[in-house]
Amino acid sequence: MDLAGLGFALLHRFRARHDPRDLDEAVDVLRSAVPAAAPGFERLACRSDLCVALFARYQTRDTRGDLDEAAGIARTVSPADAPAGVLLNFAHLLDERARTAGVLDDLDLAVDLVRRSVAATETPRPPVERPHGYLRLLADGIFDDGAVRREPTLAEVLHLLGAYLRRRFAWTNVLADVDEAIEVARRLVAMTGGEAGHTRALATLSFTLKSRWLEARREPDLDEAVATGRRALAGNPEDPGLAVALSDTLKHRFDHHRAGHDLDEAIELGRRADGDRAPEAFGNLSALLRARFDRDRDPADLDEAIGLGRRAVEAGRDDAFDQPARQYALARALLA
Repeated sequence: MDLAGLGFALLHRFRARHDPRDLDEAVDVLRSAVPAAAPGFERLACRSDLCVALFARYQTRDTRGDLDEAAGIARTVSPADAPAGVLLNFAHLLDERARTAGVLDDLDLAVDLVRRSVAATETPRPPVERPHGYLRLLADGIFDDGAVRREPTLAEVLHLLGAYLRRRFAWTNVLADVDEAIEVARRLVAMTGGEAGHTRALATLSFTLKSRWLEARREPDLDEAVATGRRALAGNPEDPGLAVALSDTLKHRFDHHRAGHDLDEAIELGRRADGDRAPEAFGNLSALLRARFDRDRDPADLDEAIGLGRRAVEAGRDDAFDQPARQYALARALLA
């Protein structure tokens, strides 16, 4: 058995038995495989395999050094002619470090690697000829042990590119990123087949249009976000997340135009999602009822808004990034 095959076998056994010694040995073996590999794709694949093993150990033990080593490898590779899946491995590692350590340069490189992955997916190429395939990452860790040779589809890679662009836009507020993310979302709407994929693409487009409107105040974006959100909800009327998303978009349009029918529709949608019992659903409906109280001064709306605000705070985790916003919204309702 070659070094890569031994490393894969050790990772298999680690996943079955959770013996940390197998994971440590897999990292050591795959690290040794890199200099022993032939230059070109084989060495690049070995470096990718090592990064996946390091990432698995980072996830298991929260060992920052493993993530730093893997990200360091990802930053130095030459991605020319690499398969899309290998490029995505490196992108996932860099994105993880960008999110956990606040390294914007890592996110910039991750975006570039996913763009290259889009190009690689659009260019027909023969399947990877490697006895064990290669390890593959998703955001939540190892998902493909090499036995499945399928490369990511164009839709999968575009979804990831859009997510990275939206994340960078939220970080930097550079409109070029959200502009590109919208074009990516439009491609996905045009190409996705099946109800679930098409609904997801519509929901993503609606959210991204709303994000650009919030930053640039381009009015057609808000109207299209509402229309696209309605199409998404029509594709899956029972999804509370889609109802909350459309409800929030309608509230933004109400805040902008003060059209009462937008607020009424938003509240109706918020009530549909209330059974989800998620803090987002409670908080959304609370904000809507507070807005109607400000307009109509009906004490029943304020009482219900306060009750829902309390439920949102109770349902939210204390360490959640948006928990302070829920607490602040409740305090404002109590002081109204």
